Amino acid sequence: MALPAFPNINQKVLQDGYSETPETNQAKFQPDVGAPLLRMRTSIAQTIFTIKQWLSSSDWDTLRSFYYTTLLNGTQQFTWVHPRTGVAATFQFEGPAPKLVGTFGITFEIAYTLRQIA
Repeated sequence: MALPAFPNINQKVLQDGYSETPETNQAKFQPDVGAPLLRMRTSIAQTIFTIKQWLSSSDWDTLRSFYYTTLLNGTQQFTWVHPRTGVAATFQFEGPAPKLVGTFGITFEIAYTLRQIA
């Protein structure tokens, strides 16, 4: 079954507030004696993205519908282009739902967090 694609809305992310954070991929065990032992948690470390975008009112409505209806309250994965490289990838929303954090006339600043799955 094909994953849904990010909706056809403004794809540009703002530089201000954008971040890519590689997830810590270590499991640490402290034995009774000696130095802590480290191992990889998974074979593929994932990256967390903090995203901000300027969207129109209709784009905001489209994103909300995508999140709540298509992705079943953000629980499903979807395809989108990597914000920095432009290469297609699989993502999932992380944490709270996308939120409107500011306005500038008829444009709205939207913030959300994504996890790159693959």
